Amino acid sequence: MLTGIIFGIGCFSLMVRYSATKSVVITEQHELKGEGNLEPLIDKILEEKKNYDFVVLINAAHGGENQGNTVNELREKEITLEVGVALEKMSEEGEIGFFMIRQEDTDISNENRANMIERIQPHMVVDLHVNADAMNERTFGTSVVYNERFYRPGLTNAGIADIMERNLVKEIQGKALGIVGDKQNKYPLLSMLQVPAVSVEMGYLTNKQEADLLKKDKYQKKIALGIYKGVQEIRKEIQ
Repeated sequence: MLTGIIFGIGCFSLMVRYSATKSVVITEQHELKGEGNLEPLIDKILEEKKNYDFVVLINAAHGGENQGNTVNELREKEITLEVGVALEKMSEEGEIGFFMIRQEDTDISNENRANMIERIQPHMVVDLHVNADAMNERTFGTSVVYNERFYRPGLTNAGIADIMERNLVKEIQGKALGIVGDKQNKYPLLSMLQVPAVSVEMGYLTNKQEADLLKKDKYQKKIALGIYKGVQEIRKEIQ
C-alpha cells in the first residue's frame, strides 16, 4: 500500500503516450510564476469573514498557463476550480464560510497565495489537486497530503488529513490511498503556511473510469460535499 501511495504522489514532468489517441502530461509545477492582483479579493474576504464562525480558504491548484496534470482535454486546473466553486457555494452564514483564492483561470504565484492566507488568517486551508500516474493506468483513488513540519496542540495536520480522507472517500464511495506527509516538499504551498492545511488529491486523470467521473458535475459536487463534511468534523476538533 505504501509503495502505491508514494508512487501515485510522485508524478513526473514529462509527456507519455499510451496510445495513438491518449496523451498524458504529468507535471510537478506547483511553484507558480504568475503574480495576480489579490488585494481587492483580500479586502473583500476580510470584510465577509466576519459573517462566519469558521473560515476556510480553498486553493484551486494551478491556473493560466500552468494547467497541472492533463490527459487528452481534461485539465487539472479546471477540475480544481470547479470543485472549489462547488465548495464555495456551500458557505452557510453564521457557520462555515468557504472562500476561493483563485476564482478564475489565472496563474497566481505560491508566494502570493501564501501571503493572502497569512493576511486573512483562516481557520484552515484546503488545497485541491488531481493526480496522475504515467506508468500505470490502473492506479486510482484519493489521498490527502499534509505538512509534517507544522503542528498545533490537540490535532496535528496528520489528524486533519485523516478526517478529511475518511469523509471524502465515504461520500464518493471511492478508494482510500491513505494520508501522506509531504517529506519531499512536492506541495510547497503547504510548507509556507502556519495554519492547519491539507492538499487533497481527488483522483487520477490517467485512470479512464476515474477520469470519466472527475469531469462530471454530479461527481464534483460529491467531492465538494465530502470535503465539506470533513471540514465540519475538523471544526468540532479544533474550535
